[in-house]
Amino acid sequence: QLSKPEVSHFTFSKGMSGKFPLKYGNIKDLKRMLASRIAGDKQGIVFPRREDFLTDIIPSEENSCERFNSGGTQSATRPSNSHLIVFDENEPLYSDVVQLAATGIDLKSVVFGTPDLLASFGGENFEYVCLDIDGTFVPFQIQWIERKLPGGGDRTFFMGITEQAFMHWSIRTKSINFPNLTFSYAAIYFEKNNVNEVLCAFEKSDACALKPLEIDSESITKLILLDKDIFKQISQFTLQARLAQTAIIVLIASFSLVMIASLIFATSSEVKTQERSLAILRAFGVAGLKITLIFQMRSVIQLAYSLFFAVLVFTIFAFLFGYFAPPSGIIADLDIKASFLDLILPTLLTLVITQSVTFLVVILWSNRNKYVAEKLQGL
Repeated sequence: QLSKPEVSHFTFSKGMSGKFPLKYGNIKDLKRMLASRIAGDKQGIVFPRREDFLTDIIPSEENSCERFNSGGTQSATRPSNSHLIVFDENEPLYSDVVQLAATGIDLKSVVFGTPDLLASFGGENFEYVCLDIDGTFVPFQIQWIERKLPGGGDRTFFMGITEQAFMHWSIRTKSINFPNLTFSYAAIYFEKNNVNEVLCAFEKSDACALKPLEIDSESITKLILLDKDIFKQISQFTLQARLAQTAIIVLIASFSLVMIASLIFATSSEVKTQERSLAILRAFGVAGLKITLIFQMRSVIQLAYSLFFAVLVFTIFAFLFGYFAPPSGIIADLDIKASFLDLILPTLLTLVITQSVTFLVVILWSNRNKYVAEKLQGL
């Protein structure tokens, strides 16, 4: 469960009543009503999508589609069909896809292509593509990505463009269908701190302080098509995520306590072994803080050595696993890797624990054995 991503959203489509079509106005009203129920960050809750709307596609060698339109030299070229999704560029599900676009490129002129799209054209790696928008082919620069584009449920798509690009070119081509189009789905996002408020807007439960949303005196669940079982799954995944987070905290706390206890015994034993030498140093006027610094510097050196060997051993095992038995072949999406950021927090935690324990043990010994230094000084 620790390796699984936390559920972050659910989707719904327009219902059979026809009273709540997923148009811009209704989506805007839904955003406003949800924002009024959720404290704190009220942005990024509702994101509409258009799924499988545009299907005609023609690869192009240049950033122009004039030859494929009416009166062009290649207007008789037969386009191919391809599944496409239109998504909001700010929706979290597609944030990593949008970031792949090269810096300085206008997203209104980019279409994201998947390995499935590349395979459908026999592996031809073309740079531009012409999409049919209401009978007019529009040029897009293609940005190849290495994974499929997700949609609602388990659906995936060959390619995708942003909603902003779709709106821009629909207006530019004077699409007569654009004003009457509705979205296919809407995604509702939630976080750990507002999951109850979001779910209670659609489903009444004992944990809800407010009633579900009402539109024109009717419950929103009667106006849209939403799988009620999704709420049970969300509650289950949310509980698992909280338990996983609690388990991690307990493991870190337990490991820290074991490390503290081990360091106390080890440092006390080391101080006891070198007690005569330390007493002589104290007799010659070396302060307890300076003796503590000696032990602390040695622990820093030991930490550096252990960190080096840990990374070395990990790298060797990761290479052996990757070469002889790739983890992704055993467990899906399992990737063994180590980055510099992954080492910062445990290294800092270990450093703080070792330095604190060493300081306390040596200082306590120094204070308990003041008389030894005084007697040796007298001698």
